[in-house]
Amino acid sequence: MLQVAAYENGLSSTVSAGNNRGMVLEHDYVVRQWFDPLPLDDSGSAATVYGEVDRTGAGRGGVAAFVQVSRTGEVLQALALPYCDPAR
Repeated sequence: MLQVAAYENGLSSTVSAGNNRGMVLEHDYVVRQWFDPLPLDDSGSAATVYGEVDRTGAGRGGVAAFVQVSRTGEVLQALALPYCDPAR
């Protein structure tokens, strides 16, 4: 099956309690949107991902995808690409 996620980098949060209170934590590769797994046919082709991708923070994020064996969970291939600039 094909798994697809939209992610954003460069996020931060301020910790309000506990040992790290007052610290600012930096976050990268935060999943902002997850698409339902897409089954692959016998040729290895998947259905096209349709739908709107949340482009909040588009200048700081992208799309990650990986192909996984449904039965075992083994990851066969993975990639991450930045969002493309539609103005180009």
